[in-house]
Amino acid sequence: MSLDHHTVRSQLFELFATYEFDLAFGDDEFPTRIELFRDTRDPRGYRAHIWQLELYRIQSTFPQHGSTSDPLDRPSDEELLIERSTLAKADLLCFHAASDEEARDHVLAALRQFLDHAFGAAPSAGGSGI
Repeated sequence: MSLDHHTVRSQLFELFATYEFDLAFGDDEFPTRIELFRDTRDPRGYRAHIWQLELYRIQSTFPQHGSTSDPLDRPSDEELLIERSTLAKADLLCFHAASDEEARDHVLAALRQFLDHAFGAAPSAGGSGI
């Protein structure tokens, strides 16, 4: 399967697995999502995205007051999925694995390596862990 067009710069990938869990940083918890994609042409080709749900205060630009150009709507607090794949040192946008399970393990290992580097290795007892 492909999408042949001069603007398409990659293979076509199909989402095959989504995992969610919560990461705790101090007193804050961040719902986190991993999406795994399989290349539709290369059975060993994979891509992954890591997302975190975060709360942001946003202000819409339109509609505006005619005389002041200030927004008519008040700021609102919204939960947004923020791409965090770049935190992992591994290239998650294009990698090869022998199976779906190996691809999942590759992504989890990359995330674990980042967490160990940023926050220290996890204690050996307790917790569900990844």
